[in-house]
Amino acid sequence: MAEQNGRKANANMHEAAGHSLGLETEVQPSSGSQQDTKSTKTVPFTKLFSFADSTDCILMIVGFVGAVDNGICFPISSLLFGKLADSFGQNQNNKDVVGVVSKVALKYVYSAMGAGMAAFIRK
Repeated sequence: MAEQNGRKANANMHEAAGHSLGLETEVQPSSGSQQDTKSTKTVPFTKLFSFADSTDCILMIVGFVGAVDNGICFPISSLLFGKLADSFGQNQNNKDVVGVVSKVALKYVYSAMGAGMAAFIRK
């Protein structure tokens, strides 16, 4: 008896906590005979875009290009950082170290501006 009351009190406590946080909780039926057989209706992938007009297609293409550009920027940034480190090492005895490093740093800045524009387009 005490074990059953403890389970009910514990279930009520979880239910109350779920409602106070704005979470939806689903109470499972105790008997196995009353199981709901809900089926989810799915849409085929080809029918997913059946209501998209030309503006929607253009926006999806622009978003896709922006996402690809934004994803490519990180590997490019890593390569440019490697070139920047190499430019320090290769020109440590030359007087032209500032010019070589500045060229690579400028490419790094252009890459950052491209990443910013691609991220803005993606949103």
